[in-house]
Formats: sequence, C-alpha cells, structure tokens
Amino acid sequence: MYSLLLLLAIAFEIAGTTALKASAGFSKPTPTVVMVVCYLLCFALLGLSLKGLDVSVAYAVWSGLGTAAIAIIGFAVFHEEVNPIKVGCIVLIVVGVVGLNLNASGHAPPPPAAPAPTPAAAAPAVPAAAAASAASAAAAEPAAGHAPPTAPSATQLSGD
Repeated sequence: MYSLLLLLAIAFEIAGTTALKASAGFSKPTPTVVMVVCYLLCFALLGLSLKGLDVSVAYAVWSGLGTAAIAIIGFAVFHEEVNPIKVGCIVLIVVGVVGLNLNASGHAPPPPAAPAPTPAAAAPAVPAAAAASAASAAAAEPAAGHAPPTAPSATQLSGD
C-alpha cells in the first residue's frame, strides 16, 4: 500500500512539473492551477507513504523516477535536446533507484522506545526541616574572610 502511495505521488509530481512547464512562467491560469493541485497531492501522498517506507529510499525513488520521467517528457513533448550524456545520466538515475530498491528493507523502522525511568539516586533522606535549617544557617554565617554582601546606597545607584 505504501509503495502504491509513493507511485501516485510520483505521478502527481510528474503531472505537476509538466503543468509547470506548460504554465509559461505562471502566465497561463489553467496549467498553473493544475500544477498547484498536483503538487499538493504529490506531497500529501509522499508524506503518507513515509509512514511505511524508509525516507532514504522513498525520497530517492520519488525524486529519481520523477526526474527521469520529466527528462523523457522534455525530450518527447517539449522537444528538448537529446544527447548521449543526458541519456546516460538518466540511465544512471534509474540504475540508482533500482539499486536502492533491491537493497531496501521496504519498511520504516519502528520509532525508538522511550527510555526507562531511572530510579532516584540512592542518597540518604534528609528531613525537610533539617535541610531548611542547614540552608538558613549557611546563609546567616558569612564564609571565612568574606564580608556579607550589602545593598548599594542611594548615592551609589545615582552615580554621584
């Protein structure tokens, strides 16, 4: 099912990119609207396909097959120049996509499990009253050789 969603995403990407070319720089309204609708459907379907496919493979297949198909459409429909280097590069894209598919597990791994809660540190329990008493005693007695901080006077604050 996820592979079918990916194939549909590729089909809408190809249709959207073809409509983009036909829109002549967004100057023709019908192909422009078709492009927007196709791209919205394309990305929605791609996102849904990622629920069950590895993103590394799904995105490579989506972009690779889309690129190869658009190049072929460019040659056949829009009469773009064909040369051996372009054809060789398209073949390499298709070979790469096939290689990824042969090596892929096909399914996204399950999300990582939440870490187990760690037990509280094994420190001896100190009663709250004893902790508060120790903290107030430490605050009341200045450290040896140090005077307690004092609040600045009004003259110090005004800068006179």
